[in-house]
Amino acid sequence: MKIFIDTNILIYQTFEDFEPEKHRMITERFEDLYNQACSFFISGQIIREYVAIATNSKIFKKPLNSKEILIKVSEFQNIFDILYDTNQSIEILKQLISRYKISGHKIHDANIAATVIANQIDFLWTFNRKDFKQFNEINLLPLN
Repeated sequence: MKIFIDTNILIYQTFEDFEPEKHRMITERFEDLYNQACSFFISGQIIREYVAIATNSKIFKKPLNSKEILIKVSEFQNIFDILYDTNQSIEILKQLISRYKISGHKIHDANIAATVIANQIDFLWTFNRKDFKQFNEINLLPLN
């Protein structure tokens, strides 16, 4: 099973004290999915979003510093397959923009959906389910 991981999953997994229940749930679920031999994917967009959020002192009392963030990004490179925009994913993004009348900041979610579709990923794992429910072309991984 191929699973694309959204930024919020990585954030809750990193910051144990931010939302402890979500941290615990994600940690257990990662272990379970890993034991099922699932493949995990993120994208360049997810890395950029993660860095922007994880280093933000307006969100966290103790954000990651530059040394810590570089270690996390290296960990991601070792753990996950990293996907990038391609001509195919951009064409799919254009179709999603047209089909769902995407505009504004929703383009970021549409780009994630396009990446998932272009790479034939089985599931998107996210806590922001409402942001992706409109995309009939993707499947959201159940949270439990």
